[in-house]
Amino acid sequence: MGGWLSNGSFTTTNDSVGIGSTSPAMRLHVEGTSDQASGLIMKRSDNNKFMRLGVGSSGVALDFDPSSYLSIQNNDGMGIGGWFNGTELLRVTADGKLGIGTPKPAGKLDIADQSSRMLFVDILSTAALYVLNSAPSSSAALILANDQKEWHLQIDGTGGLKLFESSAPSSSVGVDTAGNLTVTGDVLLTGADCVEEFDVVGNEVLEPGTVMVIDDDGALQKSQEAYDKRVAGVISGAGEYRHGLVLDKRPSEKARVPLALVGKVYCKVDAEHSSIEVGDLLTTSSTEGHAMKVADPQKAFGAVIGKALKPLDRGLGLIPILVALQ
Repeated sequence: MGGWLSNGSFTTTNDSVGIGSTSPAMRLHVEGTSDQASGLIMKRSDNNKFMRLGVGSSGVALDFDPSSYLSIQNNDGMGIGGWFNGTELLRVTADGKLGIGTPKPAGKLDIADQSSRMLFVDILSTAALYVLNSAPSSSAALILANDQKEWHLQIDGTGGLKLFESSAPSSSVGVDTAGNLTVTGDVLLTGADCVEEFDVVGNEVLEPGTVMVIDDDGALQKSQEAYDKRVAGVISGAGEYRHGLVLDKRPSEKARVPLALVGKVYCKVDAEHSSIEVGDLLTTSSTEGHAMKVADPQKAFGAVIGKALKPLDRGLGLIPILVALQ
């Protein structure tokens, strides 16, 4: 059974229908001449809303009213593109690259907002991940940038990591495979003191600000005597100060505390017998875990904790001190 249409043939063969083809290769075979598109259109008669599947001079296309909505096309072997309101938003190239917002993705994933690149991901000898800028220009593993600065995280020839601002690559922070850190500029720490962790005697929970001394086994315990030459420092973390550098931090079955050795720290003090003024030298007190003003310089030799940074007229309190063991 077959019939003829004004623009070609209509044929049925072996339960297949051919439009424009006398030998339908599929259940439905639509074929056009060289000067007309071959495809299917579903359209409402009262407006221009339609869906089209066709093959034209520009390639294969699936359109959902491309003037306003979505169009998916294969442009002459260049890949598949998706359009919205006449602007190409999505492109999958023939070599497997995905572009969102750009018709010419430079990497495996390229996301752009008009002319500005937002995200670039590739597997190349140069950049592997690029964010918010133009195409990769250095052998960086990660590049973060905006219209002001561009930072690179680079894997160097030895396998270590190097972080630098692109305009000043000689000023950098580096970590090698052995865990060594190299900083070409200043190291700025927001903490107020340098601490070292020590084992403590017993399982008592010790408060920050407590004055500690060394026992016969090298562990720490609360100070209990005045002018104790075994004084080691003050437990860091009281008040508004936090430690900026921690030494000897390691797992231990025993309780350990961060002891301030240098810098500013809040310390428990005893002003019961003598008021404390700014600049006074402090030593251990007979009040457990507290410091007091040095009244006898000869006794204080080797037992000085540091200097008071705030006064305390009387009683017990917590004041900032400058740790300076001597």
